[in-house]
Amino acid sequence: MDALDENTKTAAVLAACEHARQDRRAKEKALEYPDMTPELAKVLSTQMVSLNYCVETKIDVVQS
Repeated sequence: MDALDENTKTAAVLAACEHARQDRRAKEKALEYPDMTPELAKVLSTQMVSLNYCVETKIDVVQS
């Protein structure tokens, strides 16, 4: 209740659930940023939300 500045336990639980939803969406969006790294994804991960980031590249070689 204190951490979320709520007056009742029910309001605190509802606020915590909404925070969790928003936090997950924000973290998923952060994975799309060009500055994201596997190390940063690990820092943003929690016990409940594990984030993985993988960089894939493709090189086409054209011989003439």
